[in-house]
Amino acid sequence: MSDQSPIAPLAIRGDVARRDAEGRCYHLDRTVDVIDTVDGPLHSLPIEEVLLADCADLIRDCSVVGFPGAPGEGQRAVAIVQLQDAAAEAGAEEVLAAANEALTTFGLAALAAVRIVRTPEDVPHGPTGKVLKRERRTRHAGSPAGQ
Repeated sequence: MSDQSPIAPLAIRGDVARRDAEGRCYHLDRTVDVIDTVDGPLHSLPIEEVLLADCADLIRDCSVVGFPGAPGEGQRAVAIVQLQDAAAEAGAEEVLAAANEALTTFGLAALAAVRIVRTPEDVPHGPTGKVLKRERRTRHAGSPAGQ
């Protein structure tokens, strides 16, 4: 196993991780949440971490999910975001620009789109407070990735 390869025992359990040259392990994502882009797999967890930390003035909560692009394009990364109260009037274009600027700073892939959700029903969480990405994908699957 190379130092940069995924760690097999974690993959069996549905997690994707990597080990660096010093032997430290890094959790990258759940296998069901990896976005299959035309440029290769894209891990949503690091993108979400940047959005929540570096765009905290705009974004209260977010999930990055993959939606089908045009034929031959693979999936496109879309952030489903709940805005901070102080940023309630922000538009998707403003959030997308801020998000992609932050992601570029960290060398991460840009988002194709941002969808803003405004009601608690559009932001499903489980009983422990964990984001239910499967539910978010299902609720937003009807609209094109670019919207």
